[in-house]
Amino acid sequence: MGDRIQKYERYSVYDYIDLRVGRGNVRLTGAVSAPEKLSDILERVAKVKGVQAIDNKVEVLPSSQADDRLRVAIVNAIYSDPAFDNYSRVDPPIHVIVNNGHVTLVGYVRSQEELIRAESSARGVFGVLAFDNKVQLISKATKSQR
Repeated sequence: MGDRIQKYERYSVYDYIDLRVGRGNVRLTGAVSAPEKLSDILERVAKVKGVQAIDNKVEVLPSSQADDRLRVAIVNAIYSDPAFDNYSRVDPPIHVIVNNGHVTLVGYVRSQEELIRAESSARGVFGVLAFDNKVQLISKATKSQR
């Protein structure tokens, strides 16, 4: 079911959705950068065989040019670091969520060095008002939780 979200053509480094499934019930949490993305994702999940109910806790981020600029600057700062050369922006290990200058990094990396470098890159971008790093090491969390 996670593949339906990951392979959605508009799901990007600026969005993050976590899902939990149990007995036909799906709980979605996270944030998306546009309301139509959420609608499309809910429709995709609803079409999965066996889904009986969806508990939607996904936040639609407010439209803001300042947040858009901050998102782009942070993603460029992180993914221009040579430590992230082997990662694809199509299926990025770190997602950047920005809400009124509050930045949250979410995802999984392979090493403590990558985690530190991503945080340092993001914190160094002008305009970050608050910061929360939820990036985890793959060794401490399975990729199936993504």
